[in-house]
Amino acid sequence: MKIRKAEKRDLRAIAKIYRQVYSEKPYNEKWPDKYLITRINEIFHQMKSYVAEIKGQIVGFIFFYDYMWAKGRRGYISDLGVINKFRGMGIATKLMKKAEDILKKRGVERIKLNVYTDATSALRLYQKLEYKKTREVKMEKRLK
Repeated sequence: MKIRKAEKRDLRAIAKIYRQVYSEKPYNEKWPDKYLITRINEIFHQMKSYVAEIKGQIVGFIFFYDYMWAKGRRGYISDLGVINKFRGMGIATKLMKKAEDILKKRGVERIKLNVYTDATSALRLYQKLEYKKTREVKMEKRLK
């Protein structure tokens, strides 16, 4: 397996994985093509994007970025996904470690991410990688 920086030619494969991952429980998101393509393009141009590749097939991806905060640089993991049949092989862990290595080199001291409370496999992964729950509460408002 190889972890490498995503290229423009990878976007279709990333979009396919993105749709698969986020259509599953607990997310249950249905991504129309026009929104999915826009989302993946925005991410590709605004964040750091890496893929996991096995024998020429893209089997996973990670999107992340860093930013300045009052107490130094912070990192944020935006999205992480691995094709179903390749799960349990350590791919997500390797993608996370790649992001952590890059962010650490950029001076990041703390990384944040959001995870659904009922995304049990994701929670196990992040806990195994020593991510801890914070005091923060995620809030949302629907605009009419």
